[in-house]
Order: sequence, then structure tokens, then C-alpha cells
Amino acid sequence: MRNLYFDILKGIAILFVIGIHTYPISSAPIPLTTSLDSFWNVVSLMLRQFIVVAVPLFCTISGFFIGKKNKEECITFAKTKALPLYIPTLIWSLPFIFYDIYKGFGTISHNLIKFFCCGYSIHYFIAIMLQFYLFMPFLVKTTNKKHLSIATLISLFSIGVFSYLMYVEGKDIPLYIYAGTLPVWIMFFCLGIYLSKRKRNYNILPFVVGAFIFLFLSIIETGYYINNYGQLSGIGYKVTSFIFSFFFIIILMSNKVETSINQSSTVAKFLAWLGRNSLGLYFFHYPLLVFVLCHIKTTWLTEFTLSLVGSIMNILFVKRFFPKSVAAYIGFR
Repeated sequence: MRNLYFDILKGIAILFVIGIHTYPISSAPIPLTTSLDSFWNVVSLMLRQFIVVAVPLFCTISGFFIGKKNKEECITFAKTKALPLYIPTLIWSLPFIFYDIYKGFGTISHNLIKFFCCGYSIHYFIAIMLQFYLFMPFLVKTTNKKHLSIATLISLFSIGVFSYLMYVEGKDIPLYIYAGTLPVWIMFFCLGIYLSKRKRNYNILPFVVGAFIFLFLSIIETGYYINNYGQLSGIGYKVTSFIFSFFFIIILMSNKVETSINQSSTVAKFLAWLGRNSLGLYFFHYPLLVFVLCHIKTTWLTEFTLSLVGSIMNILFVKRFFPKSVAAYIGFR
């Protein structure tokens, strides 16, 4: 029987993803520019730092579900999943590459490289998943704390280097480079694999404390970057944010939290539906934001709602009127 809890987690994660992409820093009553001297600026930043757990949670869940597979099963899984994930990415990248060519942004060769390397839109996550599939037979051997510690150090070192280059040195590094490489996210894939091999009945209190501490530290770190470097973009991409996500995900993955959720409730069923359709929501909401909703002056909540409802309606329409094979090729499984 399918465990709805992980669908619910994916549903929460995709809501956070949409929240990240629709949540402007200036939506606070006092716009956050280069200071954190108001209550609403801090609240705005705190919320943004909290929902940054979205992508790490997706990575952890992906690792969790391959953790009990052997090497041969991982290879078979990767072969069957890679192409159905890559083809929709190319299809949803078409509006972006056509737009760049029409506007004369970049050379044709550069645009083609971005196109085939999942460099358009927010498709860096697909690049991460494809790399994960490639190295899955080796990562599945993450069986002890030593392996998990090594993976965590690799991620924190990678994120630290990229953060320094972007925030301190002011380097203009493309999203698909700094966020689309497996070493940056490997700690979360390995965390999922590690947890899949255990009963998950651990005490969550230390992780609750750790999550609170590093959420607070991530706000301080972000404030430092804003006040000293005027850095406003990519504010969830930091060492402290990753550690907060690490602790918070361990809490979410615990049996104690899982068994406390009423999976038969209306809210749980809605979140589970979002989770099962998270790939379609992921692909559609961003073009909707970039090409349509960005021209409408509105609030964060309104933009979030329009993006979510528009994406849901699109999924329902495609699944109702398109053959399953066609729907699958555009990511609506």
C-alpha cells in the first residue's frame, strides 16, 4: 500500500518551491533593500529562509526511495527514469530558448548548451537528478555515519565556495552552474539513503534545537550579505541554510512525525495529490510566472495563489483531454 506521507511531504515541498519563486523580498510592508532594521524585514526574511528546505527535501525523498535497492536495481531504475525526466525538461525549455534567440540574448551555441544541459528556467534540479541517477549505484552504499559525514562535508564545502564567489567576490555564476551540480546537494541524497536503512524512531528534540539555531544563524548570515554586499538574490543558498534544512528534514522523516499526521484528512489528501503531481507543477508554474504573471502587479499571496491554481488547472486539463503517453512526455504523469 502506498505511503501517503511521502506524497504529503512532496506536496509541501512543491508549495514551498512555488512560494520561493513568487515571494518577493519587497513584499514586506517596508521593502527590504539593504538593511534589516524593521520587524517586517526580519519576518519576511525568516519566512524565505524557512521555505528554502524545499529542494533539499525533494533530494532526501529521492534518496530514501532508492536506499534499499541494490546496485543492479539502481542501474535499471536509472535507465527507466532518466529519459522520461529529460525529455519533458527539453520541451519546457523551448519557450525560454526561443525567447533568448528572439531577444538576441547570448550566442546560439551558448543557448544550445544551456538547453541541453538543463540550464533554462529552474531546470537545474533536473540536472541534479540526472547526475544522481548516474552515481546512484555508488551512493546507495551510504550505510553509516562516516559515509553521511563525508557527503555532508562535500556539500558544505561546495556551497561555501560558491557562496563566497557569488556574495563576497560578486561573481556572476549562472544558476545551472552553482545550483545544478551534484556535490552541492549530495548530503541530502545520502541523508535519504541513510535514513532508509534505519527505523527512524530517534529522538527529534536535538534536531529541533539545531533547526531553530541554524534558522536563526541563516537570517544573521543573510543580513550580513545584504548589509555588506547588497546581495538580495539566492538568499537561501548558504551553509547555514543547508544545515537548517538538514536538521529540519531529519525531523520530518522521523516516525514520530509521520505517525502524528492524519493521512485521511482533506488537507493531507490535497497535499498528497500535489505531491503526486509535483513534477507537473514544477514544470508549469515557472513559465506561468515568467511569461504571464510577472506582468500583473500584485501581492505575494495573490501571485502564489494564481500560480498554484493555474498550474493545477493546467494539469487537470491535460490529464483529462490528452492521452497518457502525451501527458507523460510533458511531465504530467
